[in-house]
Amino acid sequence: MRALLVVVFVVAGCGGDGAADVDARVDVDVDARGDGDAAVSCCPIATAPSCDCFQLGGSVGQPEGCGSVCDAPPVGWTQITDANGCPKWVGGAAGSCLPTGGPDTIGDSDSSVDVPSEVDAEVVDPHSIDPIFGWAGSIAMVEQLGSDSGQVSATYVLVSLASAPPIAHLVLSGESGACRVYTRPEVTCEPACTLGARCGSDGQCQPEPSFVSAGDITFSGLSAALVAHPSEGRYSVTPEPSESELFAAQADIGVSAAGADQPAFSVHTTGVSNLAVTSPLFIELYDTDNETITWTPDGSDAEVEVTLQLGWHGAPATSILFCRAPDADGHVLIDKALIRQFDYFGGTGLFQQPSWAERLQRVAIDGTYGPIEVVAASRVSLYVSHAATP
Repeated sequence: MRALLVVVFVVAGCGGDGAADVDARVDVDVDARGDGDAAVSCCPIATAPSCDCFQLGGSVGQPEGCGSVCDAPPVGWTQITDANGCPKWVGGAAGSCLPTGGPDTIGDSDSSVDVPSEVDAEVVDPHSIDPIFGWAGSIAMVEQLGSDSGQVSATYVLVSLASAPPIAHLVLSGESGACRVYTRPEVTCEPACTLGARCGSDGQCQPEPSFVSAGDITFSGLSAALVAHPSEGRYSVTPEPSESELFAAQADIGVSAAGADQPAFSVHTTGVSNLAVTSPLFIELYDTDNETITWTPDGSDAEVEVTLQLGWHGAPATSILFCRAPDADGHVLIDKALIRQFDYFGGTGLFQQPSWAERLQRVAIDGTYGPIEVVAASRVSLYVSHAATP
């Protein structure tokens, strides 16, 4: 039987002085190894996830224990109890606490972009857009499922609109069936890029896209009437979404932007049912084997996407495996030819970055600054390792 390895985002320190507000270590009166030892030392754990570095908890001495995470959205996290009885944070949403762009481009929207007088937003085929580096904007309504329960454990609405799609720091290295792999090219930018710029896959420094406002964005058809408001280079959503349900399956969800830098638009998408992944949530990839990820179809016309990522903490992923298939297929197969191009995990290799599978409905529009996706998704966190052989 293949063994479960480590959980996510382990780093050595946090913030300016490496400290974070956490609870103290505690001893739990359980038998950790089944050999009669009664005391287990639990790692410090934060009271709640935050953008200021927080401790993940877990068991002292275990690979997944005593980690901490910085600069990740404090949403989508679930507190569980590990096999030793120690509390531990798992899951988490993809992305960064930091708004897009450097200090000179983040702020009031009218200082960073030219405002067009009007535009007719046209619906486009989302499959024509690169799924990793093609979107200039994303409006995502996500129900995060607990890894153990399969029930909704958290919900969130993430709005990100920029003056251009993200800088492609990876290249598409291969495609097979429903899957593709992105890897880091052997290029560097000399001299190093200045603040507010990033080294692209072509070895050239490119300015980070800046924040774009579409005015207030209102949502209908959700469990509560929500509004996303632009302020200080990012969108915030009020009121806080419900923790138990954001939308019903097949719900008609309306998203309407009042207009600003990006002129007004209004679109509809559809709620989805909870995704039930039937294969292990810890995915062990080997160069010698194909890998299949399975789920239970729900009979809808939704799609399922799988995103597996490895990289250095605090930096963009250096290797991404992405798969997309109709929900009705019930599985995706990752060919070993793609796996061999994926970076190795652990040791001298890389660390976990947020990975997930999600059932989703997506509508795409041709925005002024690039394609904008509007997504309703049911997401399950995944964990991934990669080695040459079992």
